[in-house]
Amino acid sequence: MVRIGDQLPWFLASIVSFAIGYGSLWIKRKQDAPGIPRLAVTFVIGQYFLGSIGYGMAHLPYILFPHLTIGQAVTNDAVFRSLLVSYSIGIAVLAPGFYLLAPVS
Repeated sequence: MVRIGDQLPWFLASIVSFAIGYGSLWIKRKQDAPGIPRLAVTFVIGQYFLGSIGYGMAHLPYILFPHLTIGQAVTNDAVFRSLLVSYSIGIAVLAPGFYLLAPVS
């Protein structure tokens, strides 16, 4: 039932994202500090995201095979929309602050 091979493009994109993130740590800059840490962190986060998407899509429609499907785990529409809006606002407020206020070495 698990179709990992069908999601190969997601996993390849994850590997490429990891390679770019890791490689950005070794880029020579004009200052003495090696690499570009923000670029590395951004691409490693993307690597986790792409890998999670591929792994999750390979196991559809199950969340917990074979006991729980997505259809069984869905909440009602009002709760889903309110959670989606509140999480979106939270990410929109916090993400730029985390990125801009991160210490640069």
